[in-house]
Amino acid sequence: MWSAMNLNKSVFWTVSVVMAFGGGYYLAAPKLSRPDPLKSDIVSHSNSEQTTTGLQSSAISINSSVTAKTRDGITAKHKDPGQADMPLQKMIVMLLDELSSEDGEATYYAQLANAWGVISKLDETQLYEALLFLQSDANKLENRELLAMLLTEYSRYAPEQAMSLMEQTTDDIGIRSFYARKVLAQWSKQEPQSAFNWYLQNKNNYQRYSDGFVSGLFKALAANDIYDAVDKLNNLSTSRFAVQRAVSGITANLSSNDDFAAMLERARLQNNERVNKAIVAQWAKEDPYAAIEWLDSRNLNNKDMQKTILTKWMLNSSQNPDAAVDWYLQQGLSDDSEKRVNDIMRNFARVDADAGLKWLSNSSLANKQNALLSLITSSAGMNPDFAIKSIPMIDDEQQQRIASTRLYRTLSRNDPQKAQSFANSSPFKDELLQTNSQRNKGS
Repeated sequence: MWSAMNLNKSVFWTVSVVMAFGGGYYLAAPKLSRPDPLKSDIVSHSNSEQTTTGLQSSAISINSSVTAKTRDGITAKHKDPGQADMPLQKMIVMLLDELSSEDGEATYYAQLANAWGVISKLDETQLYEALLFLQSDANKLENRELLAMLLTEYSRYAPEQAMSLMEQTTDDIGIRSFYARKVLAQWSKQEPQSAFNWYLQNKNNYQRYSDGFVSGLFKALAANDIYDAVDKLNNLSTSRFAVQRAVSGITANLSSNDDFAAMLERARLQNNERVNKAIVAQWAKEDPYAAIEWLDSRNLNNKDMQKTILTKWMLNSSQNPDAAVDWYLQQGLSDDSEKRVNDIMRNFARVDADAGLKWLSNSSLANKQNALLSLITSSAGMNPDFAIKSIPMIDDEQQQRIASTRLYRTLSRNDPQKAQSFANSSPFKDELLQTNSQRNKGS
């Protein structure tokens, strides 16, 4: 009954490289150690042009396919018939030199694509030899992209061996988790059950970073058996982020409202409210009206579920946030209307604070000033410029003081220079600076 969701794939591998390696996550590549020695002479690449002993069997072409057989048994010819076969270690040096050049963004993307084209032709032994060859220089930042590509490709052959390498690379848990996530993503595509078993046995070693492993893992599990993937959700940590990411991976395989409903019915057998809310949240992103109808039919339309739907509904830019707001207000009683308005303001602050201001001005709320205070203070961290310009809109001086104090505290943590500038222009300057001085003394 389950149908796979057809996901758009990039035509060029370079886009995925940018997302995986270039999104501001600059990590130093760690040093590798060798768990199972191979009988070949691996030397530092600083001597590679002079020393080729033991690697002649790995000779390949850098700009095209290999002269040796690839794993598919195909022998490709050089683009340049006169080009000589190249030893593996020399090829790695050339790839590193290419990736370290500064010839512009477009050229760099092309170089990444070329590097992947070369690496994808290596067999298991060649990949392992290449990793060992980078051992002495693995901590260099400029080697990060190539090392990650080699490790990802090597995990196609020996994922457990790749994980063993990961755990020996560095004592820095963040760096180790970065590479382990790449390996686990590839492993999950091939053997999702084995990858899941590894995750259960090792997730505590990665602390909070293990939450980042689960989206791809549960997507692969669900592609194999979605009911089994849902049942495995109870094996996750108590972190709500882990549950949310795992559910996001599972629902990537869904394509209809019936799929979501069946998934929820299965999940309800676990009596895990966190799992149920995570599924409803994903459904609300796709079709909030269908999610609401299902909740109503099961008498599950409680305040927590309503807040979940409100948040996801408003975050979905293709939906009308005003419709979400109107629905949410209609669900409550008169005695909790102010709390619901504060929920709405917090979500407007996350999505579009100016839209929240517009909605507020057009609304018939009895106490717009309290709602404005909520919108401004909720915007302090995500949109401080909006908060700064909106404080004068508050009529009550005491509420202005409250908003200014909260904003100043947030700015002091996030942007001390902007905090000072705000304090200097504020009518409550002396109070703000005194509050900051007292806090500094207390710390």
